[in-house]
Amino acid sequence: STLSAGEWPSVGTNVVAVGWGTLSEGGSLPTTLQQVTVQTVAYQGSTCAPTMVNWTVQLCAGVSGGGK
Repeated sequence: STLSAGEWPSVGTNVVAVGWGTLSEGGSLPTTLQQVTVQTVAYQGSTCAPTMVNWTVQLCAGVSGGGK
């Protein structure tokens, strides 16, 4: 579903990330646009809070154990 401006998906919601980022740590950039589905996680959690710079424009998402 589509959210209104200023709304954030609740924790555990599937979201899609799209970009040109590396596919592995230290890897090269892909030549095709990449897409992955992950779930939102609580920004107060230990895996998210240290990386947050601006909670008004960032959200945390990932998969348990990493790997995506």
